[in-house]
Amino acid sequence: MIRLKINDIPIEIEEGKTVLEAARAHNIRIPTLCNQADLAPYGGCRLCMVEIEGYQRPVTSCTLPCHDGMVVKTDSPQLKDLRRFTLELILSEHPYSCLICDKKEDCAKFMLCIQKEPVTLGCKYCSKDGKCELQVLVEELEIKEIPYPLTYRGLEVERWDPFFERDYNLCILCNRCVRACNEIRHAGVIQFQYRGPDTVVGTAFGLTHLETACQFCGACVDACPTGAMSERYGKWGGVPDKKVSTSCSFCSIACEVLLNVRDNAVISSEPEHHPLCVRGRFGISQFVHNPKRVTEPFLKKGTRIVEVEWDEALQAAVEKLREFKGRTGIIFSPNLTVEALDALIELENSGFGILGTSLDSLSAYADFSLEQFSKPAPIVVLNTDIIDDFSVLMLQIRKSWKEKTPLIVIDSAQTKTADKADVWLQPKLGKEEDLLQLLFSESDKRNTTGVANELIETVKAMFNGNGAYLFYNPSNIAHVKLPGSVKAIPLFARPNLSKIMNMQVQNSNDILHDDSIDCLFLVGESPSLKKTYKVIIAQDHFIPACGYDIFLPAATFAEVDGSFIALDGKRRTLNKAIEPVGKSKPDDWIIKEITNNLGVEAGTTTRAKEPTQKATPKQVKPTGKYPFHLVVRENNYRFRNKSLSSLMKGFKKFRNDDCLWIHPADAENLKLKDGKKVQIISKDFSLTMTAKVTDSVPAGTVYAFHDPSAGLVMDKIVRLECIES
Repeated sequence: MIRLKINDIPIEIEEGKTVLEAARAHNIRIPTLCNQADLAPYGGCRLCMVEIEGYQRPVTSCTLPCHDGMVVKTDSPQLKDLRRFTLELILSEHPYSCLICDKKEDCAKFMLCIQKEPVTLGCKYCSKDGKCELQVLVEELEIKEIPYPLTYRGLEVERWDPFFERDYNLCILCNRCVRACNEIRHAGVIQFQYRGPDTVVGTAFGLTHLETACQFCGACVDACPTGAMSERYGKWGGVPDKKVSTSCSFCSIACEVLLNVRDNAVISSEPEHHPLCVRGRFGISQFVHNPKRVTEPFLKKGTRIVEVEWDEALQAAVEKLREFKGRTGIIFSPNLTVEALDALIELENSGFGILGTSLDSLSAYADFSLEQFSKPAPIVVLNTDIIDDFSVLMLQIRKSWKEKTPLIVIDSAQTKTADKADVWLQPKLGKEEDLLQLLFSESDKRNTTGVANELIETVKAMFNGNGAYLFYNPSNIAHVKLPGSVKAIPLFARPNLSKIMNMQVQNSNDILHDDSIDCLFLVGESPSLKKTYKVIIAQDHFIPACGYDIFLPAATFAEVDGSFIALDGKRRTLNKAIEPVGKSKPDDWIIKEITNNLGVEAGTTTRAKEPTQKATPKQVKPTGKYPFHLVVRENNYRFRNKSLSSLMKGFKKFRNDDCLWIHPADAENLKLKDGKKVQIISKDFSLTMTAKVTDSVPAGTVYAFHDPSAGLVMDKIVRLECIES
């Protein structure tokens, strides 16, 4: 331990800590603008200057390591004058009229600021008002006037990217956003451009963030101390009344997240301990308060759909379940809470319905924990885009390693992870498992994968006897046989896998192909229907694409107390942040009310049918009639019965997961242009989609994202017809 004195207070701190860290650990205030706890010391703003006994001049406390016997002063008159002078210089290139105005307390009531400068430059009309660090420092340092003329840079506000805007006229060049992008996310999307008075934060060659490797994680927005970077949706939400800690349910990683709440509305979300992905950072508030969301019960009466009260909707659902007892298929989403799944088990045990879900390849599931990755080793990613879908997991793993290890991608498609990989192996479709055998065994098997032998040997040399971690998509690769030195981790997009395995439920496709089923109860799902059902009961946040006769509005994960099981097999807690919007109710409440009204006694078990094990479909080769192989990729941007891109414009721009990816050569042969409509036809399937012409996919193969409501569930051989030239 290091012993020192700060403002005559004896302090003990671990070796290697800075003076600023020592002061903060003992609640001694040292102002700063460029420092952030999870970033390396920078020393750019010069506000954290302190006096050290024996030093000739003040030094930056954020870069100065503590040593034994050090005597530190943080609040001498000379330091206060120096900080005022420094902040005045910083503010000379930031609109400061409101910051030093003697009428600022009443400004919001009387809009006095318009008498001296445009409203758009006033603090009361900035999205950061009340949360701006400059406001705090101006008050703390008692700055009443600034002896320098205001220099407004006149830069165009950048509004062309989704999720957040950038007004660099408000930027103080603290470099926090740049460092967050590089040090926290390792993306390197933004840097300082130009020099001197022309210095500005920007991307290489002035590209939009969509044209770069930006993951839209919001780390730069979270780091910004001013209003230079602000999120689009929640920017005018104001200062939250409270922050509620909960878990993000958008994917199986289940990140800890803070929901900012004001007036019973989720205005934004932010990381609690670890970085978030774009879904958790910018998607939650828009999802909960989406204008397409339905929050009242509806009932079909004749040819009309009418809003009804809960009692009438529940009674109608109970009557239909009684009428079709034993002939009801209950298809549920894995994105439910554990409590809702337990309620579904109770309902199925009553004999009124058969439970089914859309998850395949559950036999590949295995719990894992971050402790498994304590030893650095090469990472192999097979048929999944871990940067796009599981970026937080990759960050957490690599954060614990001091050394950088190779990243090898095996994928027929060029993904974001492939772009970042040290080596990208592009095998022929269906040859992925053969390639794994060539990489991890000494067999003399002939190489038919389409990957050069020299490249395979290069990758094998990277393993160097240390083994590897293999992350793979179990929807495309069901079973992987590897030596013990290789740890294989299947990446499932949806949660509650261990729970669902124990439930022993049917596959939803088996229910949909069962001719004895006349009634469907859809809980968070919207499958593509194979026939017309007599009754469809839908329980969800949004209207299902397949239609309904009874609609029961469900509360979102931000509106309930409960739990779910993450990919690592651990239970995550959901804490209610707001009361359910409108008349929506928690999923478990709805199911329990139905079960109770059916008159089922707790513990009654009369299972309607035993679950069936779905055989893994064999890969069928393209033929003359169906010359293309349609590959259906896992969609981690889908929650319950909707894709996020269908609900939010930002995700539509960023993800664009409702398109058919096709190689330029194939598009040319079909006389198909990018953005035009194309029809996909197979023996039992037909769908019209928008073409995305890209060389990211191999010729002869087309790619689409998983969408049960459109029938995009598994790979098929298809033919394509251009219906829009």
